[in-house]
Amino acid sequence: PILRHHVHSVSRDLELAQETQRLLQELREPLLDRGVRLRAMERRPAHSLSYEEFIELYAIPGKPVVITGLAEQKAFPSFGFEELVKNARKVKIPRKHHNPALAASHWAALDIVDEIPLAQHLQ
Repeated sequence: PILRHHVHSVSRDLELAQETQRLLQELREPLLDRGVRLRAMERRPAHSLSYEEFIELYAIPGKPVVITGLAEQKAFPSFGFEELVKNARKVKIPRKHHNPALAASHWAALDIVDEIPLAQHLQ
């Protein structure tokens, strides 16, 4: 009975993986037809990424990254809206708009219009 259950479970997992791949392909094809390029997003564990690395490698160039393992870190400080506004008063955020002319060469076809203070952006 245990072996039968395990085989059934593995078989079901394989079916789900195949169905997921089929659905992803269904979603991907219309995007590719419109010229949208899909890229995998880099993932970094929080314990191996310093603040300086994050700023240099991701924040400044505007490169998206998924940081994993933050919930497990006990030393992660409590952080809220007020602290964010207070600690980043001088930070400017680029405002972007969609520019269809950039669709072939830029991810999401976003163009920087100007910069605004972080506090204004968050309101």
